[in-house]
Amino acid sequence: MQCGELVRALEMMKTHVQRVSPDATLREAVDLMDLYQVSALPVVSEEGTLVGVVTERDVVDSLYTLEGTITPEAFTTWGRAGQRLVGEIMTSPPLFVTEEAEVRVATIQMLEHDLKRIP
Repeated sequence: MQCGELVRALEMMKTHVQRVSPDATLREAVDLMDLYQVSALPVVSEEGTLVGVVTERDVVDSLYTLEGTITPEAFTTWGRAGQRLVGEIMTSPPLFVTEEAEVRVATIQMLEHDLKRIP
């Protein structure tokens, strides 16, 4: 890479990304996050289309919404939250960039929308 050369998203992105279906349960999504040590998963339809993103924040918000408060028991027992579908709590529509997008474009979107990652 030469000084001043544009960097494309493809050069910076992870290529082996775990994903989840909107029909998966929240418990399944959290198990995947734990297994692969990630804090978010792209949500992909049966056709392979990106339809959303489920994050740790979405999980916490889901617990709070159902329980009305966050208690240690809410995290250990999961209650009804673990059976909710990912499609019910995911962030949608997702912001994303193409592989050919300049990293600068992705960075601007992440800063403008206070995101830690962008598919």
